[in-house]
Amino acid sequence: AACAALGAERGEVRFARNAENKPYLLPVEGKDIDGFNLNLSHHGEWVVLASGSEGLIGADVMTTTLPNYGESAEAFFADFDTTFNGKEWQLIRGGDGEEEQLVRFFVNWALKETYLKATGIGLGIELTRIEFDISTEVVAKAKETHRTLFPNAATVRIDNQPMGGWSFELGFLDDHHIFAVGCGPFREEYGKSELWPRVPPSN
Repeated sequence: AACAALGAERGEVRFARNAENKPYLLPVEGKDIDGFNLNLSHHGEWVVLASGSEGLIGADVMTTTLPNYGESAEAFFADFDTTFNGKEWQLIRGGDGEEEQLVRFFVNWALKETYLKATGIGLGIELTRIEFDISTEVVAKAKETHRTLFPNAATVRIDNQPMGGWSFELGFLDDHHIFAVGCGPFREEYGKSELWPRVPPSN
């Protein structure tokens, strides 16, 4: 993806990671890499790569099934009580049956991961600050068509304030794996935004 975007040879393209473990492209002689963003996610046999230069890029892929055979969805949800706020839990538990509730749970989780990875924040924040309003219509369409990203999957609020400039897409790779891609303003990158100031490491 980087080679195609830059018109570079494979041997010219190298990557590194920043302090928050987000991958980035190292300078390429004679090429303009300003704004080039990429993100990678994997789960089981699936790997998702998203890249572009329009804004911050985040991607996530995960299963929609319970990790422990025989565990109920409600028992599983109990371990994530502080991950979602009341409105998000209402949407999750409003699914028609356990399978749909799990899909909504993992869709919400994947979107949060996508935002965290795009901005480079990591998991060291209170996750209920990040709230997604998910389109259940898009989720339903995505379930019917595998390996296709559907736009307008969700909007995001931070501290209950709508965040403009973000787009989120969602798809199903197969019956039990979802993937999400988000793109947002460069100004919201961790350490460059008033929302997400860089926190000095503790001694």
